[in-house]
Amino acid sequence: MRKLLPLFVCGLLSLGKCRGANAQNCKTDPKDKAAVVQTMRTMYEAATVDDFAKLHTVVAPGFYAFDGGVRYESMDSLMDAVKAFQDKGAKFVWNVTKPEVTVECDRAWITYLNDGSIQMPGASAPAPQQWLESAILKKQDGAWTLVFFHSTRVVVPAAE
Repeated sequence: MRKLLPLFVCGLLSLGKCRGANAQNCKTDPKDKAAVVQTMRTMYEAATVDDFAKLHTVVAPGFYAFDGGVRYESMDSLMDAVKAFQDKGAKFVWNVTKPEVTVECDRAWITYLNDGSIQMPGASAPAPQQWLESAILKKQDGAWTLVFFHSTRVVVPAAE
């Protein structure tokens, strides 16, 4: 066992060197974190007005999402579900708040609180709503695009 320990330590040290070398070859712009947040905001701006063309500018090939307990195989299928509610008169407000962004080379992930509201047809006022959301993004041709999106409603405790 004692003979293997130096080999194990040496292996760990070389992994660190390899990781460091890869990080040095990776160029990230200090503005990447803000650009990732803006990508999410662009998604919501486009979704609010059913702008599928604009949505496609922020989506990577192979995009999929988990929302409301359903897997959506494309941005179009996710937006078709949202649009079905909007066509019945529902109004959504979405806001990216408290974002936490990690960028590693051409990949990024974001978690945030979507603090918004839903106004259903016939309701006198919008009902406040929050979602816990996360996304994985890829930088393509200098722009951040969504690879994966996940949304879960925050459960409001029942009043006692």
